Amino acid sequence: MPGAESPLDTTTVQTGTSRSEWARAAQRGARRRRTDGPDRATLDGLPIWKGPLGRITAIDMNTGEHLWVIPHGDADEEVQEEIRNHPMLQGVADVPTNPGRRGFPVMIATPNVLIASGQTSDETWNLFAIDKRTGERLGAVEIPGATRYGLSSWVHEGKQYVLVQLADGLAAMALP
Repeated sequence: MPGAESPLDTTTVQTGTSRSEWARAAQRGARRRRTDGPDRATLDGLPIWKGPLGRITAIDMNTGEHLWVIPHGDADEEVQEEIRNHPMLQGVADVPTNPGRRGFPVMIATPNVLIASGQTSDETWNLFAIDKRTGERLGAVEIPGATRYGLSSWVHEGKQYVLVQLADGLAAMALP
């Protein structure tokens, strides 16, 4: 819909200087999590949504090609076991059992590694080091809680620092 025909223009009170700022402000406090929908539908106990539910996708910005897609964090072990042991999937090779978690990872890119927040199957919050070329998870560092907004990373005198914004504060870490 062209901006000139936007239904956002029907109000006389705007909080921003542009339609996008007003639309963002108008959504504050709106319910963002859905409790139903196609991503929650199942057939004989298996999700019909291919997933992953929460995903991290690497896109070549020169070509638009999707290089890899990985789950955002790890689904609960119970969910993974249900998929792994489902009778309809017995004998089927290479069934992905980790649909990931809903939500949005907080991420930052270094020259070779993508650092992304997420939870493991035991509900522990981590920062995951992900190879930017392959999407392979290289390692994880436990953090003290849920992340919000963003990460910050810089190198000073040969040492890399990472600042993590948590739901209730900040965590600072350094790599040798």
